[in-house]
Amino acid sequence: RSKMELPNKKYQVVYADPPWSYNSKKPTTAKRPSAMGISLTPDYYYDVMSIEEIKSLPIKNISCKDSVLFLWGTNPMIAEALDVMKAWGFVYITMITWYKTNSKGMGYWFRGYT
Repeated sequence: RSKMELPNKKYQVVYADPPWSYNSKKPTTAKRPSAMGISLTPDYYYDVMSIEEIKSLPIKNISCKDSVLFLWGTNPMIAEALDVMKAWGFVYITMITWYKTNSKGMGYWFRGYT
């Protein structure tokens, strides 16, 4: 797997959407690829990274001293997301909820609503 080169500059705002690796057990009645026996785990769609690989990303090298981090994560992986934040040199302050308003309904385990 090739690694993406990070810019050689510092940012006040870091927005990160890491390629988390996790197991998603979708209901077999779903009208999606899982109903046809196709995996819906993230690695079906893109290359994923382990928690340790994500933690080892040199995010400190592109972060200003007082920068803020917006880290996308899933509800079942909050503990891991907090570990990643700490490894990158950030302190947890609060959570922002992505309020999904679309025709897909509540979806798998309420689509992450809090």
